[in-house]
Amino acid sequence: MVVIVMHRAMGLILSAMLASACLPEPVGDAAATPSPVSAPTASPIPTFRRPTPTPQPAFTVYVVRTGDSLTGIAAKFRTSGRSIAFWNRGAYPSLDPDSPTYAPDRIAVGWQLRLIPGVEVDEDALPDASPATTPGGSGPGPGPSATVGIPVAASSAGVSPGAIGASKVVRHGSRDSRLVALTFESSGPIAPAVDIMDWLIEQRLPVAVFTTGETGTTTEDGQAVLDLVVDHRALFTLGNLSWSYPDLRALDDPAIRDQLERTEVAVIARTAISTKPWFRPPYGELDEQIPATAGSGGWGYTVLWDVDPLDGKPEADGGPTADAIVQAVLDDVEGGSIIRLHLAGEHTLEALPGIVDGLEAAGLVPVSLAAMFGN
Repeated sequence: MVVIVMHRAMGLILSAMLASACLPEPVGDAAATPSPVSAPTASPIPTFRRPTPTPQPAFTVYVVRTGDSLTGIAAKFRTSGRSIAFWNRGAYPSLDPDSPTYAPDRIAVGWQLRLIPGVEVDEDALPDASPATTPGGSGPGPGPSATVGIPVAASSAGVSPGAIGASKVVRHGSRDSRLVALTFESSGPIAPAVDIMDWLIEQRLPVAVFTTGETGTTTEDGQAVLDLVVDHRALFTLGNLSWSYPDLRALDDPAIRDQLERTEVAVIARTAISTKPWFRPPYGELDEQIPATAGSGGWGYTVLWDVDPLDGKPEADGGPTADAIVQAVLDDVEGGSIIRLHLAGEHTLEALPGIVDGLEAAGLVPVSLAAMFGN
């Protein structure tokens, strides 16, 4: 009996020893005899970065003209003919791919087709088609039911993309108001641009930025400006200044369209914001053809100005000092004025506080173009 008990005791001791050998070695305060270890290498604490929101793709409006085809329009905007058909089937039943009367080869001049550059429809997630009207309410056009769940971005809330016909040329708003519009052009080298934009944001000033496609979407400073517009949509209105800032009077109709449409497509791809309905011709030069072409493309307003301090001209070339810029603006401004300034201006940032203070002293209030023109 004693032998059996001793054997059992020895078995229990052996089992305990084996079990302890399988356990992980204790660490920290739980270790009876801590082994010397080297000091751990400190891992850098990750810096929190707020994620940059990815702009959602947005619709633009294309007005059909002579010689257009659905496939040709689709190729131009890097989408598919069926996508354009699905987006617009609520307005134009002949474009419904699910209908026995589907006729994609028959589109009419003047139709306003909504499309998203660089995007194709997911045919497995289509909404029901229903009749709709154009954004301007002037005839048939695609409504929310044809948008495949993607929101439409506009340059300003409540602003329609413009009706078919000549663009309305404006040099100022109502002279009976106390409203003024600050507008900035973004073209060529614009090194001071981000500092100017930061100041405008800090002051919470609503302004319009007319950008060329070339500067706005292919240069670092221009892209930075557009990114700030996206981040502060309540302050900034985007307008179209053509692609490369040529004198449009020297171009024929297709070349003018190309200048505007290239800019529109590139700006939407960068910002998901349309430049419509705001257009400004380079140098402010116009003929009868230019507003007609802009209007037929959806740019309902051709925005000129009545106050220009020439701040875009360098002082070395005879341009104004900061004080001269302020004085020129305040000498000419009145109710309804549209003030032309430049994001490339050498002394524009220096002049802005004096301009804004002077406007306030005169009882004039800077507003967006949409607020000035009642859109």
